[in-house]
Amino acid sequence: MLKDCLLRFRRKFETNVAWLPGRPDFVFPRSRAAIFLDGDFWHGRQWRLRGLRSLGSQFRNTPNRSYWIKKITANIRRDARVNDQLRKMGWRVVRVWESELKSNKEGCIVRIARVLRIQDGKSCR
Repeated sequence: MLKDCLLRFRRKFETNVAWLPGRPDFVFPRSRAAIFLDGDFWHGRQWRLRGLRSLGSQFRNTPNRSYWIKKITANIRRDARVNDQLRKMGWRVVRVWESELKSNKEGCIVRIARVLRIQDGKSCR
């Protein structure tokens, strides 16, 4: 879904790039832009979307509660560390939430276009 929209930019990009920290989902090497498509559950946003008070409350009745809290908290920290590493290497980073892509695809595309310095967001409908 996002890949089809990015193709409209008519810029070369690579997918699932293992040679950069965090293995970005999409990389525009000439623009030095790394794009991540983050799942709400795995990257720690789902509890907010559900209107819960904390990550812990999302797993309140889960048998492996401590495992999941530790796992997702580590993912959040890793994402922040990867962002810092990439920025120090001179890369611009865009993180798009899966729910954001579903609810506001155009807004996501415009944000990515800005980072790529593309004037026309190349609408993706």
